[in-house]
This record gives sequence, structure tokens and C-alpha cells, in this order.
Amino acid sequence: SVFDKINIQYISSIIQIDHLIQELDRFKRQPSKIEEDIKILQDKILEIGGDKLRAQKSKVDHVKEQLVLINERIIKSQVAKSKAEKDRIKIENSLAKSEGELEELNNDIEKLTEEIQQKTEVARSIRIKADEAISILESKKEELDEIKEKLDEKTEIINRIRAIELKIKTQLEDSERHLLESKQKETHWRNSLSKLTLHEIGGDEEQEFQIYTDDELNAMNKDTLQGEIDDLKEKIQNANPNLSVLEDYRIREKEYLSRVRDLEEITSKRDECKKEYD
Repeated sequence: SVFDKINIQYISSIIQIDHLIQELDRFKRQPSKIEEDIKILQDKILEIGGDKLRAQKSKVDHVKEQLVLINERIIKSQVAKSKAEKDRIKIENSLAKSEGELEELNNDIEKLTEEIQQKTEVARSIRIKADEAISILESKKEELDEIKEKLDEKTEIINRIRAIELKIKTQLEDSERHLLESKQKETHWRNSLSKLTLHEIGGDEEQEFQIYTDDELNAMNKDTLQGEIDDLKEKIQNANPNLSVLEDYRIREKEYLSRVRDLEEITSKRDECKKEYD
């Protein structure tokens, strides 16, 4: 990990610094010995002189060069030690900061983990409710389809009833119009009949002309009336009077009775349709 790499670098720097310090101590001890060697060489130079002097001088120059190199290494070691110390402090600060950040990250991770668990529970609860809502919606859709089907059937029935009602209404209006016309004609012929005078026919007794009400007319039997009318017609023809108005009255009477029956039939159908519709 990152922290292991930092520890390894830190330990390596410490070991290197200790090695340089030990070498520095060794070099610090060398100058006194070198000065002593120089003094001895100088004494020997005074004794020997010539080639030996040059050789010894060369050794002295070499030793001086070594001293310069040693001083440079000492300075570099001190600089390296200072830099290593600064790096160590910087690394320690960075390590402390990283540890703090790591602790914060761990806390954030714990909070996020807890929040994720809570959100997961909420999502699971919402999913369950959504599944229940979908199930209810599907069942309601089936009920709605059934209701719509029944509504379509009722609508079709209502449309048929309305068509029948319209037809009956038209027929009723026609019948009422014809009935009104028949009543008007009936009134006309009744007025005409009121002006007629009954004549004695054959040996029949004189009878008062009778005017029947609507209820009495409806209660009469058609065949019976037709028979009586035919008998009267035959008597009238035998008497040979000019009474064509009676024939017209008979025709209008039949039309009137027919219209009354049609009106009653249409009214009955209308009441049945209305009852079925309700």
C-alpha cells in the first residue's frame, strides 16, 4: 500500500544518514593523523631532500586533495542529512494527514454504507407497493373491461329502444293526426246526419236516431255492427232513397274505429318499451 512504501523510503533514508554520519566521524578523526604524517614527511624531507622530497610532496598534494574531497563529502552529507530530516518531517506530516483523510474516508464509507442500506430498504418497500399497485390496476382493468362490455350492451339496447320509441312516436303522431281528421269528419257527418229525417220503411216501427259515445262504439262488436249496417243498407236500397250520405258515414265510421285500434296498439307498444327501458 502507499503507507508501506512511505515507511520503506523513510527507513532507507535513516540508514543512509547513519552511514554518512559514521563516515563523517571517521573523516573528522583523519585530519589529526594526516597532520602528524605531514610533520613526519616534512622532517624526512629535510633529511633526505631531492627525489625523495618530490615524492613526499606528491603524497602531500594527494593527501590535500583527499582532504578537499572529504570536506566536500562532509558538506554534502550534512546537506543530505538536513534534507533527509526535512523529508522525514514532511513524510511524517503527510502520513499524519493521510491517516486523518483515511479516517474521514472510513467514516464517509460507513455513512454511505448505512445510507445505501436504508435506501435499499426504501426501494424494496416501494417496489413491493408498486407490484401491489400494478396487481390492483390489472384487476381493476379487468373489472373496467367487464363494465365497458355491459355498458356497450346497455347502450345498444338503449339505441334500439330509442329507435323503436322514435318509430312509435312517429306512428303515434300519424295516428293522432288521422284520428283528429277522423273526428273532424265524424263531426261533419254527425252534423249532416242531424239534418236528415227518418222515413218509415216497411212495417218497422219508427225509432229515434241514437248517437253512441266513443266508449259505446269501442265496446261494440265489429262483425255485429257490420251485419247490422249491411241489413240497413239492403233496406235502404230496397226503399231506393237518395241517402248516399249514410254510406259515407259508414265508411268514415270504420276508418274511425280502425284509427282508434291503431292508436291503442301503438300506445301499448310505447308503454312496453318504456317499461323495458326503465
